[in-house]
Amino acid sequence: MKREIIPGRFILLILAAFLAIMVLPIVLASLSGQLDLPVEQSYASDTQELTIAPKADWSIVSVLPQEDGLLAPEMTGEGVTVPLAGLPAGEAETLQLLCRSQDGGPAEETQVALQFLPGADGTLTLRVYPEKADLLNVNFRYEYSPSA
Repeated sequence: MKREIIPGRFILLILAAFLAIMVLPIVLASLSGQLDLPVEQSYASDTQELTIAPKADWSIVSVLPQEDGLLAPEMTGEGVTVPLAGLPAGEAETLQLLCRSQDGGPAEETQVALQFLPGADGTLTLRVYPEKADLLNVNFRYEYSPSA
C-alpha cells in the first residue's frame, strides 16, 4: 500500500515547524526579559537628533561610537544626544552604550549596541541589540525629511 500525502496536512506541518523555529525563541526571549532595554530613545525629526535616555534605576556610564564612523554623540544630563544630520543613506553606523543599574542591589552592567541606518527614502532604522539577547534585536523605524 502506498501512503498518500495530503497537501493540507503537509502545509500545516511546514507552518508549525516554521513557527517553532522562528517565532518561539523570540517569544521566549521577550517573556524572559532578555529584550528589555535599559534605555529608551526619542527622535526629533526637525533637528534630526536621537536622544537616548536611561530608564528608571539605570545610568549610561559610557558611549563608544564606531571607530571610523561619522557619529558624534554628546553626553547630556538626560542621557546621550546623537546628531544624525548628514549621515549618508544606506551606510550603517554603530554606537555602543555601557549601562549600569542603580536599583540599590548589586551593581549590574550591560552593554547595548545601537545600529543606525538612514534610508534615502526619508526613514531611519534603528536596531538595538541588548547584550543578553545574543542574535535577537529590537527594531525601531522613524521617518524624517531628508535635507536637500
